[in-house]
Amino acid sequence: MKYIRSPAWDGFWIGGGLGIGVVLMIASAYLPAINFSKSPPQTLSVLGWPIAILGHTWIEDAFIIFFLVAIVFDTAHNMSPIVLTWTYAPLRRFALARWRKFILLSGVIMAAAAAIGAMTSLGWTDYVPGAGKLYYIGYQWRANEPFAVALARAVWDCVKIPLPLLALAYAIWQLYHFGSQNFGVVMLYSRLNGWPISRAAAKWICVLLTSAMMLPAYLFLFRVPQGHFPGSANLVPPEYAAFLMLGSISVMHWLVSIGLGQRVIEVRWRLWLPMLLLLGCVGFLWQEATPHSTTIHAIPWIISLRFGLGLVHFMYDGWIWHRDSPAMRAIWSTDLEH
Repeated sequence: MKYIRSPAWDGFWIGGGLGIGVVLMIASAYLPAINFSKSPPQTLSVLGWPIAILGHTWIEDAFIIFFLVAIVFDTAHNMSPIVLTWTYAPLRRFALARWRKFILLSGVIMAAAAAIGAMTSLGWTDYVPGAGKLYYIGYQWRANEPFAVALARAVWDCVKIPLPLLALAYAIWQLYHFGSQNFGVVMLYSRLNGWPISRAAAKWICVLLTSAMMLPAYLFLFRVPQGHFPGSANLVPPEYAAFLMLGSISVMHWLVSIGLGQRVIEVRWRLWLPMLLLLGCVGFLWQEATPHSTTIHAIPWIISLRFGLGLVHFMYDGWIWHRDSPAMRAIWSTDLEH
C-alpha cells in the first residue's frame, strides 16, 4: 500500500483521531456524571485555568488539558488553509490569480459576520442570550397560514435575529465540510493505490455517513437542551459515544487539515507548525475548557468573527484542495516545489 508520506506519518496525521477517540471513550467512564440541564459545567477563564484546574480529580484534569489542547488545534485547523495559501508560493500565485474568490469574497463573508456581531452586541436585533439560543431561531409554523405569508414571516424572523442564522449556516455547512474532507482522503488513497472508486458515490456516502454520525454529537457538545429541538431528546448520545465521535471525527478532521498543510510546506514545517499552533491560541477568546467538553462564549461580536473565520476556512479548503490545485500537485509529487 502507498502512503501520503509513511505508515507512521499517515497513522498519526490521517488516522490518529480514531485512537484518540477510543482512549477518550474509555477514559470518560471515569468522569463524574453531570446533569447539564440542571448544573451548568464550571468553566475556566483564559487566565484562571492553571489555578482552577487544581480543584478537580486527576481524570477531570486530564480532560481539561485535552480540551485546552483541542481548542488550540480546532482554531489552528481553521487557520491552516488560509496560512498555507499565503505562505506557500505556488498557492499564493494561484490565489492572487483568483483574487475575487480568495480576497474579495472572503472579505465580504468576514465583513458580513462582523456586521451581524456588531448589530447583535449593540442590541439592534431580537437575539436574547441563553441555553441553546445561539442555534435557535424560534420560528413557529402557524396552522392554515398561506405558504407565501409563512415564508415572508420566516425571512423577517431571520432578519430580526441574524446571529442564530449565522450559527446554523456554519453548523450545517460544517457537516458537509467534514464529509467532503473524508471524501478527499478516500480519493487521495484511491489515486495513490489505483483503487477503482466512483467519485460521485464516494462523495455522497462520505457526506451522508459523516453527517449522520456528527448530528447526535452536535446536540451533546453544543449543550442543546433536550426537547429544545423536535426529537433532540432521542438524538443526544451517551457521553462515552460523544467522546468516541469527538476523537474519530473532530480530532481526526483537525489533524488531517494541519497534517496535509505540513506535508505541502514540508521544508519549513518547523517554523510553520509552531506558528499555526500559536495562532490557534486565539480560540481561547471564544471557547473555554471543562472536564466534559468546551463551552462557547456567546459574546456576539467575538463569536460572529469565529463563525466568519470558519466559513472562510470552508471555502479555502475547497479551493486549495481541488484535485488540480498546486497543493494537490505537491501531494502527488515526490519532489515538492518550494
